[in-house]
Amino acid sequence: MMACASFVCLAQASSASQQYAQDSAPYLWMILCALVAISSGLILLSRNSHPQAVFWTACLLVVLPFDSLIVLMALTPLLARRQDVKMTLRSVLTAAAATIWSQVRDALQSAELTRDSLLRLIGDVRAAGMRIDTWIDIQQLGQLDDSISMIAYRVAQEGLTMKRFVKCFLSY
Repeated sequence: MMACASFVCLAQASSASQQYAQDSAPYLWMILCALVAISSGLILLSRNSHPQAVFWTACLLVVLPFDSLIVLMALTPLLARRQDVKMTLRSVLTAAAATIWSQVRDALQSAELTRDSLLRLIGDVRAAGMRIDTWIDIQQLGQLDDSISMIAYRVAQEGLTMKRFVKCFLSY
């Protein structure tokens, strides 16, 4: 489970970093987030002995470009103890707020689907040393419905991110 949490956080940081130029301050922030992501799953090791501290630390991690999965993983042992109704209610409401916030934050990110944006995304992956053979078979990408173009761009982005991560993981 710890590896899953670290992987999800790392994938999110990697995906979020693709929208920034490599010499910008936001890109540096994403590099720091990636370093935090690698060790983020390790906080779950102490969730049985310190469930409140782990839960609140996980809530702070959602401020970074991470998904709320780690918050929900940290919430489980806190709820299993059934100690205090106020604490349980406060924790559930905080977890719900963190989950909603992270989902809305990710949904509001613009994903402009144009031929140039896809070629730029693919070019970034190729520049990282990956071999990718592609073709784009839609003549007018900009004329697609906004929701469909956002989904298509995210699918391409996530697929390339996962491919890059798997290649990096398997090379070790």
